[in-house]
Amino acid sequence: MTFHHILVPLNGSDRDAVALETAFVLAPQFGAHVSALLVRPDTRAVMPIIGISLFPDVIADIANSAKQAADRAAGIARDTFSAIAARAGMTVVERPERRDTATTSFEEVEGFFFDCVSRAARFADLVAFGSLGEPTDYQLSAGFSDVLMAVGRPVLVSPKPLVRLPEKVVIGWDGRYAAARAVCMALPLLAQAKEVVAITARHPRRDLPSLEGLQGYLALSGIRVTESIVERGERSTGEALFDAAGNAGAELVVMGGYSRSPLREALLGGTTAYAVEEASLPVFLMH
Repeated sequence: MTFHHILVPLNGSDRDAVALETAFVLAPQFGAHVSALLVRPDTRAVMPIIGISLFPDVIADIANSAKQAADRAAGIARDTFSAIAARAGMTVVERPERRDTATTSFEEVEGFFFDCVSRAARFADLVAFGSLGEPTDYQLSAGFSDVLMAVGRPVLVSPKPLVRLPEKVVIGWDGRYAAARAVCMALPLLAQAKEVVAITARHPRRDLPSLEGLQGYLALSGIRVTESIVERGERSTGEALFDAAGNAGAELVVMGGYSRSPLREALLGGTTAYAVEEASLPVFLMH
């Protein structure tokens, strides 16, 4: 198992550089192709809602302003891609192709961000995002959620770029299906790590999940995993997990994404919401 195709969605923001740098660190290790996908906003998204009557010249001004903003964002994204690809020594090609070295390509499409990204992610082994931060950008947040849940692809969210393959990886282990799937999909990264630790935040109303199946599965790939139990106290599970991971010197956290629905997590909070909004470590997620 390896990563052959890494997708990096771009929108002309500061997050693009972090996602690209992370992908360009991973790609040479696996001989992967990195597809940088710039999504220009669909101008229909900025048109007035039906029922509001505006003069044609006002509508034209809105459309022109939207196009100018899209042009600026596209220029920034393309310049960012070119600079980081050159600095990383990546071979730039027109479209994905199999070579002896890692390659990358840049594609520009127009449409709704979440729709374009979801379609492209269907044939990606990994989708890399920069930090999502607060969910103020609906398109970005929807793209992340769709890739993770509807398309069912693994996602790597990085608040800061990886500078090397993670040598110490923490697994956020709760015994649920999403966590188990995340471990399976993250196997290429786990196999390269020098140390793997499964951290479980003790829940006052639940039994501790067994580690036997996880240890047995990883042992088949020659990966030894140790166990660490942390007390939540007054903290949320997300806080307890990432505090422990940071204190352990982890460079990556592997965990299940949205064991509960995204809406419930947005309203009530949850480990996935904490991971993508608050965590200072790169997070590998799988639903």
